[in-house]
Amino acid sequence: MVNTFSTNFNGGVDNMKKRFKNIFDRKKKLNGISLLCIIVFFSIVISSLIACERVNPSPDKAVAESFIENYYNISDYTLADQLSKLIESSLEGRAPSNGETGIVTLSPEDETKIREACLKNIGDSITSQLGDELILNRFPLSSIKMAKDYEYTTTISNIILDKISSDNDTEAYYKYNADINIIYNDGYKEKQNLEGKIKLINKNKKWLVSIFTPLTEILPNKKYYNPQNLDSHSLQTNDSTSINHDISSAEEFCNLYMNAMINEEYSFIYNYTVNSSNSATLEEGQKIWDEIDIDYVKIRNTEVRNNKAYYELEINVKEPGNSAFDKGVTVRWLYIFYSKKDNTWVAEGLMSDGKPDESWWNTIYGG
Repeated sequence: MVNTFSTNFNGGVDNMKKRFKNIFDRKKKLNGISLLCIIVFFSIVISSLIACERVNPSPDKAVAESFIENYYNISDYTLADQLSKLIESSLEGRAPSNGETGIVTLSPEDETKIREACLKNIGDSITSQLGDELILNRFPLSSIKMAKDYEYTTTISNIILDKISSDNDTEAYYKYNADINIIYNDGYKEKQNLEGKIKLINKNKKWLVSIFTPLTEILPNKKYYNPQNLDSHSLQTNDSTSINHDISSAEEFCNLYMNAMINEEYSFIYNYTVNSSNSATLEEGQKIWDEIDIDYVKIRNTEVRNNKAYYELEINVKEPGNSAFDKGVTVRWLYIFYSKKDNTWVAEGLMSDGKPDESWWNTIYGG
C-alpha cells in the first residue's frame, strides 16, 4: 500500500540525486517567458526576410516603373536643344517638297536620328507602335520644352502600381499613381500627384510597354513662365501666299484667328503661332482640324496692354474629332503679342487654364 503523504522517489537513486541537485541549484534558469521572447524574435526575423523577398517587383512591374521614371524625370534640357538643332540642320537649305502645303519631307536618316533622340531618355522597353505614337505627337520633346520654358527639373517618387487586369503570362495592365517633384531654377519646390494607366505585353520573353495613358498632367507654377527664345525664330512661313506680316492690331488678329478656327484653316494657326513646329506638323495638325466642326466662336472678354493681349473665347464645338476640345460650348484663352521681328501680331497659344497672370504681362520677349 502506498502512503499518499510520502514523497515519490520512483526512478531510482540517480533520479533522486538529480531532483535534489535542482532544488539546491541557485543559478538563474531559463524560464518560459525568456524562451517565448526568443521564439518571437526569430519569427520576426524570418517573416522580415520573407517580406523582403515579396517587395521585389515582378518583371513586368519593374519595366512599368522604369518607363514611368524615365518618362517624367527631367534633369536637363539637352534633348530639347539637340532636337531643335537636328531639325534645323535637316531643313537647312532644302526646298519644300509640296508647293501647296509647304511640308518638308525629312530623309529616312534624319527621321531615325530624331526618333532615337526623342526616345533615348525613355528606354528601349516599349513597342515600336508606342514609340511611333510618342514621336508623332512629340510628347518627349513637349514635356522637356515645357520644363525649359518654366525653368524646372523633375523627379518621380512613390510610384504605386495597381493591377487592373487578370494575371496571365502575355499582358499586364496597371493603374499608376506617383508624386512628381518639381524644382524651379530659384530653388522653390512643389509636389504634384500624377495618375494614369499603362499596359505591357510579353514579346519573346521580354516585357514591353504597349499603351501609356496619362490621366493627369503637370501644372507648372505660372509665375515662372519664361519661354526660351520664344520670339527668336521667324514664323512658320510654309505657305508664303497666306502670310501677311502686317496685322497691325490685336483685334484684327483675333478675328482672323477665330475665322481660321471656324473654317478649319490650320495653316493660319500654324503660321502665326510661335514655335508651332514643337507640336504637330502642319500636315498632322490639318488632319486633326479637318475632323473638327465649330459652329461659332465669339469674344467674351479681353484685355490689351501695350504689345500684349488675351481674348477669352466662347467656342461652340459641334464635333471635336480627335482634338482636345469637348463637344458643346467650351472656353479658351488666346494669348497673343506683337512680334517686332516679324512686324505682326502672333499667337503664343490657345490656353485652357484661364487668363494670364501678372508674370506673363511682365515677360519681355526678344526680337
